[in-house]
Amino acid sequence: MTLYEIDAGILALINEDGEIANIEEFEALNMARDAKIENISLWVKNLEADARAIRDEEKALAERRASENKAENLTRYLSYFLQGQKYSSPRVGISYRKSEAVVVDDEDAFKKWAREKLPHCLKVTVEVSKSELKDELKAGTVIPFARLVERQNMQIK
Repeated sequence: MTLYEIDAGILALINEDGEIANIEEFEALNMARDAKIENISLWVKNLEADARAIRDEEKALAERRASENKAENLTRYLSYFLQGQKYSSPRVGISYRKSEAVVVDDEDAFKKWAREKLPHCLKVTVEVSKSELKDELKAGTVIPFARLVERQNMQIK
């Protein structure tokens, strides 16, 4: 049974005068309700513990991934000293390949120019700033399609 079904059963046992029609069934439903609430709460605690463990593992993996940054730094270091020269040994070989990259020297000037000449080379993204919107709503500004909602956040300990 779900909590909704249990609560509906409890309400069905109470008549218009507020009297309980079947005490044994009423007590059994209340015990089932308490057990269901406890089990769901324990499940939430278990899921939160899993999430914490995953977060901790992600942190540990991120620290291990920092070695990737070290590898990138060492690669740049080697590239600076080799200046395009090939290197070869029985255990390692270093070579180069050509690639192309776009470099924009002055983004603001380019954007201004591209608005008229090459608008398809620009991307525009618009996002709602909920923190700014919240400040406006708290200040009493009437804003269509937005409202401030107060919530009750349950904590399971």
